[in-house]
Amino acid sequence: MSVSFSSASAPAPITPAPAATPAPYKVKAKPVTQEYLSGPGSLRVQHLMYLYGCSQSAVYRQVAKGQLPPPTGHNPRAWWSNEVIRTHLETGEMPPLCN
Repeated sequence: MSVSFSSASAPAPITPAPAATPAPYKVKAKPVTQEYLSGPGSLRVQHLMYLYGCSQSAVYRQVAKGQLPPPTGHNPRAWWSNEVIRTHLETGEMPPLCN
């Protein structure tokens, strides 16, 4: 068995694979129970996403429009007190994009 090498053709150039773009980070809604909401505590944007059925950007958009209460504080992420959100839910004022 013999092997022959041909030097007549140049090797094919190696092309790098295209860089994989990372998938965008998606914030997931976190469930909130009625018992937790009725007591003292705080809620993050993920909890509001669950309560109002909105995306993260829709929650902040509704806050900017004044249809959702502004965050109670930042440490460093925004949070809302249970009392503020409970009062907002009891008034029945649901933002139009979150219905």
